[in-house]
Amino acid sequence: MENLVELMQRLLEIQSGGRQRSPELIAEDDRLMDSLQKRMISTAPPSPR
Repeated sequence: MENLVELMQRLLEIQSGGRQRSPELIAEDDRLMDSLQKRMISTAPPSPR
């Protein structure tokens, strides 16, 4: 869950015109998003058919 909080803070910084985005931070954001997507997929209930 801490990844989601960190990601949301970064998104708010970007939205508010905060600090410049370094390539390292962009790569870290990508890693956080991938991790979050995998977690969401693994906990999602199966879709009805």
